[in-house]
Amino acid sequence: MKHVGIIGYGKMGAAIFKLFAARPYSITVVTETRQEALDAADGFFKKLERSFKRKSISEKTYYFQKSAIRFTHCLEELASADLVIEAAFEDFQIKTAIFNRLESFVDSHTLIVTNTSSLSIRNLSLGFRYPDRFCGFHFFNPIPLINLVEIIKTDHTAPELIANLRSVSREIGKFSISVNDAPGSVINAILAYYYIEAIYLLEDGVILPSEIDRISRQFFYVGPCESLDIIGIDFFVSASKNAIQAGTIYPIRQYLKDRGNEPDIQVDASTEIRLPFLLEKLVTTGRWGRRVSRGIYCYEDASMDEAMSFYQEPGRSFSAAAAAERDSLVALRLLYAIFNGCLFSLFHQMASREDIDCGVKEVLHMKNGPFAMMKDIGTAALEKNFDFLHQRAGKRFARSGSIRLESILL
Repeated sequence: MKHVGIIGYGKMGAAIFKLFAARPYSITVVTETRQEALDAADGFFKKLERSFKRKSISEKTYYFQKSAIRFTHCLEELASADLVIEAAFEDFQIKTAIFNRLESFVDSHTLIVTNTSSLSIRNLSLGFRYPDRFCGFHFFNPIPLINLVEIIKTDHTAPELIANLRSVSREIGKFSISVNDAPGSVINAILAYYYIEAIYLLEDGVILPSEIDRISRQFFYVGPCESLDIIGIDFFVSASKNAIQAGTIYPIRQYLKDRGNEPDIQVDASTEIRLPFLLEKLVTTGRWGRRVSRGIYCYEDASMDEAMSFYQEPGRSFSAAAAAERDSLVALRLLYAIFNGCLFSLFHQMASREDIDCGVKEVLHMKNGPFAMMKDIGTAALEKNFDFLHQRAGKRFARSGSIRLESILL
């Protein structure tokens, strides 16, 4: 790949740009407005100049980047690009409009990929004249810390495109996995099981966010509550609604059925998707996460819990257990929520067991991947724990007879 185009210069677009800028690529960044392009160019080239004067980059790198990197608001300047990475706002109409314009002037060999984490790749591909050259190329936030990129394919995606993207991934220092359209990210769908289980624990009114995050760190590098605040509660809710459609492996529809009197929701264009109470409360009260200093935690002085009553869903009543028993149950619910997502994804052939294992392990910085952990635990103990959680936490932990653990873990 000689010429790479990047559409969008928000948080993700800028981070993707930095990855490619550190390698010998010719790069064109397309921003939404002319002023944004001018500001981005001014910021980048001033920093480049300072780096050169401090001798933190070589003369060769300095002159190459000055000549090879451009910022513009004109999409047509991508006409000569070999690879275009779309990282614009997470909106279906915006993205399809960009792709329609791109295909009107780029060469037929130009590879076009999207960084979407929630929209259906299959649906996005429907307007393409050459859908074989399009797929998802999903980076994980924060990009500098997560050494993973997800290649999300459809039935039309050409094997050559996947091979090219695997090569590009290696060149920019990322490990790649190949997954099917979930819709959206398979790994994010699995992580949603973890995040939403944490929300359920908070709604039970027996544990605080800091305690959930503390308990989770025996398995995972980062806790679910702090993760949600970094991602952004509003973004997570929006992405969840985008991902809940026909063919989804997203957990929210299943969880809604566990709430007692909820109807069996049929997901279609007319269905209003209702999320857990606490997520709705956080969004409507403007508690969107760390960037606004208030989310699941308060950040005015430090990461602080609210009172237990803030998180508990009205009308829900659970008897408090002894601390040791409570902590053990919380750990089991969080870990087996991840197991649930992995098993469901594998059963529906969203990706290979190896790619799911490596992907989840990388994103959560686990010592061992979830399938490796399940194999160590053993089928009998897994079945026993799932049955226990089914009784204590709800039907979402019930094992489907069609998902046979002994065959999956061979």
